[in-house]
Amino acid sequence: MITPFRIYLLALCISTVVLTACSDSAKDTPAPASSPVTAQDAAGFFSPATALTKITATPVGGGTEYVATINATGTYRFQGLPLGKYDIKFVPATGYAAPTPKALTTVASSISIIQDITVLTVRTALLTGIKWKVTSNVSVNLETGVTVDYLAMDPACTRDNFLQFNADNTLSVDEGVVKCSASGPQVFSYGWAFEKNETQLRYSYPDQSSTLGDIVELTATSVHLRKDLGPGQTYYQTITYAPF
Repeated sequence: MITPFRIYLLALCISTVVLTACSDSAKDTPAPASSPVTAQDAAGFFSPATALTKITATPVGGGTEYVATINATGTYRFQGLPLGKYDIKFVPATGYAAPTPKALTTVASSISIIQDITVLTVRTALLTGIKWKVTSNVSVNLETGVTVDYLAMDPACTRDNFLQFNADNTLSVDEGVVKCSASGPQVFSYGWAFEKNETQLRYSYPDQSSTLGDIVELTATSVHLRKDLGPGQTYYQTITYAPF
């Protein structure tokens, strides 16, 4: 005769066997394969934060153009770019120059970070993009009409000097082939800055007062400055630069 206690033990044994078999079956079942990553985000930063209105990514060789989301701080992000190589292009706001396009390669392992950029104004881009040389330096007395050609009066060792306006607002003046002092430095460093909504150009020096000139013309081929020569003066000075 089978007692209730034996029936309980038999049921317990059967349950254990069933559970063990299920557990073993689960172990033998392979986990489902994860889907391969086919797209990834890319992000970057620019300043000033109002300098760009649109940033695009276009596959190298052509294809769908993707547009980044830009926030108020100058951070931008492309979401879900298919893996591959892209040309990144920037559309500037009014008054700014378009930055040089960048190359981007998206990878499955992580978000792609695009190098930070500083967007230059149109006038800054024109001024800093070339080396300049003084081609005219003349003062005119407004009462008498007498002119003085300072460039002609300069020694030969200064007439071959050239200038490089740098984006960090430093100004490099190179002595050129003929140096005024053989033992002196080849390059002197000063400062420059735009003023009054980029209508004036100020030069700053370590050992003397700064000078300020009105910008008459600023193009890719000419910088034309005009400045008064001090309070009570009746004449002005015109300086013109050309690409070197």
